[in-house]
Amino acid sequence: MEPIGYYGLSAICRRMGWKDRRAPVRQMIQNAFIMYKRRRGKHPRRVWFTHEGLIQLWEVANCTVQREQLLAQLDAKQGTCESHNSGSAIRR
Repeated sequence: MEPIGYYGLSAICRRMGWKDRRAPVRQMIQNAFIMYKRRRGKHPRRVWFTHEGLIQLWEVANCTVQREQLLAQLDAKQGTCESHNSGSAIRR
């Protein structure tokens, strides 16, 4: 079964809840939103396209990036260099 696809900036904006049609391109540039140009059927013009699988991958990657940013802020605030996968901390 093929994932649900979104053709065109308007459809992508509706799916993501973005109000500005420029938002997908801006998100692609600034936050690595995953979309690409693709033909729809036999129509010769290529339009922006993404699908649920790509959106889910992007959301997971975005969560990971934001988590790392938060951990870096917490480390800077506490003045420690911690490995968050272990219980050790090194004082600076």
